Amino acid sequence: MIKRCVHVAIGSVVMMVALPLLAAKPVVLAVAEAEHAAPVSWYSGTVQSQQEARLSMEATGRLTAVATFGQTVKKGDVLAEVKADALTLQLKIEQMEARKAKAYVDHLVVELARLNKLAKKRNVSETDQAKARHDLAIRRIELDNARLQVNVIQEQLARTQLIAPFDGTVNSVFKSQGEYINQGESVLHLVNTAQQEIRLQAPISVTALLPAAATLDVTVGTDTLTATLDTRSASADARSRLMELRLLPQGKVMTIGQPVKVAIPTRFKSGGVLVPRDAIVTGKQGSALFVISEINRAKGSDADSEEIKVKSIPVDVLYSSGGKVAVKGDITIGREVVVRGASGLIDGQQVQLLEGS
Repeated sequence: MIKRCVHVAIGSVVMMVALPLLAAKPVVLAVAEAEHAAPVSWYSGTVQSQQEARLSMEATGRLTAVATFGQTVKKGDVLAEVKADALTLQLKIEQMEARKAKAYVDHLVVELARLNKLAKKRNVSETDQAKARHDLAIRRIELDNARLQVNVIQEQLARTQLIAPFDGTVNSVFKSQGEYINQGESVLHLVNTAQQEIRLQAPISVTALLPAAATLDVTVGTDTLTATLDTRSASADARSRLMELRLLPQGKVMTIGQPVKVAIPTRFKSGGVLVPRDAIVTGKQGSALFVISEINRAKGSDADSEEIKVKSIPVDVLYSSGGKVAVKGDITIGREVVVRGASGLIDGQQVQLLEGS
């Protein structure tokens, strides 16, 4: 009687252990996909002009002309002018002094040539020749000085005009015609709206990933465009740890000062594949996922009698994006992985595919 009870107990234990092993666990499969795009973060930027300047007068006087607000100008155009009557008169005086000095030089050149001819016949002393050469040298110095004075006045006259250093549009006007202005005072602000760039700041950890001339996506309101990385600051801000980036927009002229959003990749394509986040099983040995290892079907049987087994594949998780993770391992694009029911699976375990797999 005791032996019979023991046999019954042992049989019950065997049945309890065997039943879970024989039962196929229901699972749902998904397909491993290629990386479509690197994950990005969006940063605020501003459209700026590559050429803009607050222009000042280099002369003191009363303004006789000033460009108007919104006026479009070309490089070399006169933007403002200071009254220069006194300098014009002074220039005429200096030019007359230069002509007088030139006349002295011309006269002494002829005189020295005459003395040299007489010296050949010994009709003039060497002292007279030396004095003539000395006088000519002095007059030539005076002529050079007179010409320099002319150049000085011409330079001063040139500074009475404010010349546009580049093509652009007058964005602000600080002085009006008739006002008295001192040297160095600002007259207007000039902006080149055609030469545009996007300026923004981003963390060092993000900017360090960007290669030279990287192409980035930009949104301007409802419009989208691309921009190329042109330059970056040499160092980050000591407090914010942000670096300044400057991008060259492609194919669209925007408004200076307009806000934009720039998509900067937080990482670039890793060469892995994308699988649903639920496909990853984490254990003592690290991360893994399960794939179908074999399908045994009895001859002439239907799909319900298939014996489907799975196996574990170790993987490295690279990053997570939008409910999916990028992994590297012995897994290829298009391979089916267990996405629901993966927890608790073991190598070689039989599974049952649920509807939708």
